[in-house]
Amino acid sequence: MNKTIIENIKTHETFTVATITALCYAGSYAYERGFSIYFGIPTEFITVTPNSIVTSAILFITFCMSFYILSSFLIKISEKIGNNNIHIYGMIVLSPLILFVYIVLSLINALSLTIFLTSTILYILMVMSITLTIKKSTEINVNTDVTDKSAFSKIDNFITSIFWLAIIFFIITSSTGNFIARTTDSFNVFQYNNEEYRIIKTYGDNVITQKINKDIKPKGVFVFTTEDLKGKLITQPQKNDFFE
Repeated sequence: MNKTIIENIKTHETFTVATITALCYAGSYAYERGFSIYFGIPTEFITVTPNSIVTSAILFITFCMSFYILSSFLIKISEKIGNNNIHIYGMIVLSPLILFVYIVLSLINALSLTIFLTSTILYILMVMSITLTIKKSTEINVNTDVTDKSAFSKIDNFITSIFWLAIIFFIITSSTGNFIARTTDSFNVFQYNNEEYRIIKTYGDNVITQKINKDIKPKGVFVFTTEDLKGKLITQPQKNDFFE
């Protein structure tokens, strides 16, 4: 199968390169959007840069590798248990789905006890429904060996696969952007009109900042241009020096 995939990539090299390039730009935008939403940065300021493309790609690969290792471990457990109890077997086999939900919710800091219990209950009900349907269809011995191999069927399957892969890709990159924004607490700072600001992000000539106030949590952002900061002393503060 891997050989077939490689041959298909070689055959459609131009299309593959174009698709990967588009995904890189779209994924980078999703990452920057997740980052911007956390700080309340207007999305119209977002620009895609080579740095953001590389960052989002590295985070996406890291996420996928970690998810793959955990999923493989769960699948191995299901193989040892066997399918004697179809419901338990189904819950373990499909566990990567709920695991994906938990990880994404954790990244965006939205995994509360209520959401955890609700997601788990919905997952159990979904698995029970799927396993019961499979069990019922298995008991009904119907000969359906005819496989639709038409061109339309292949195109439909391809588009469906691309759609779901794209959705998963955007969810991962956006949630990792939000996670990075939430866990970053060391920014360059400068003074402007006797007020201290920290630099959150730079998009082209727009420097996105927040006013530093030790007593009040920052709300909203201030936008400067690179011209505004000419001659200003920009320093790197000690970690957590203005966070309570």
